[in-house]
Amino acid sequence: MKKLVNTLIIILILMQVFLAGCQSQAQRPAYSVRLAADEETIVEEFDYTDIVVIDAEGFDEESVETLKERGQIVWSYLNVGSIEEFRSFYDEYSCLSLGEYEGWEGEYWIDVSSQQWQEHIMAEASAFRDKGVNGVFLDNFDVYAVFSEEEIYEGLTAIIDGLSALGIDVVVNGGSEFVQRYLSEGGQAIDAVNQESVFSGDADSQEYYLDYLAKCRDFGLETFIIEYTDNEEIVAQIKKYCDETGTIAYVTDDIYLG
Repeated sequence: MKKLVNTLIIILILMQVFLAGCQSQAQRPAYSVRLAADEETIVEEFDYTDIVVIDAEGFDEESVETLKERGQIVWSYLNVGSIEEFRSFYDEYSCLSLGEYEGWEGEYWIDVSSQQWQEHIMAEASAFRDKGVNGVFLDNFDVYAVFSEEEIYEGLTAIIDGLSALGIDVVVNGGSEFVQRYLSEGGQAIDAVNQESVFSGDADSQEYYLDYLAKCRDFGLETFIIEYTDNEEIVAQIKKYCDETGTIAYVTDDIYLG
């Protein structure tokens, strides 16, 4: 957590020095998740955010450095709990598949208890760190909710503790069942959590997610949300919640996060 907070403080100081008097830049949004946007689009856009989540597999070191030089904190997406057919390493690890990921064609849950997969995740994260990213944005920890075996929990724990040792920010997207157990058992490797569709999703799940995010803040974690909506009333609810809790939101109508 200290890594994230200290980095944000440094960025804010630099912004005050270099962007003084530049109202449009000083008021730019805090957070964006741009997994489907290509390297050129991200590097060349003017209306950039303080924190950006990219898929660093498609970025080189120079591009990451460009983002950081203009004051951005850069996190890279890293799919821990499933594997996609379009990934260059799919053929090598598809044998570890646990089954189809319903609703996402060409994606499969992966056996995170496998030492082979754990080593792969560490290698990917190390490569992203070497490119200069500040942290990793970990996805599909919900594999523990789908396959609730102890070995799945232990595999995710080994991965997340290993990633923390790399000295980069560790952010978990979703995976509330795992995160709550991990925190309750004294785990300290998570710096922040992100939850999708708290306000723009199923109304029946909203209370659960709000409670989950509150628990994470009680453990000292930063909280982020992604909301898929252009409804003004919902956007107003999101803003009110963020103002009250310190949560940082990315609001978009693009479910592919381009």
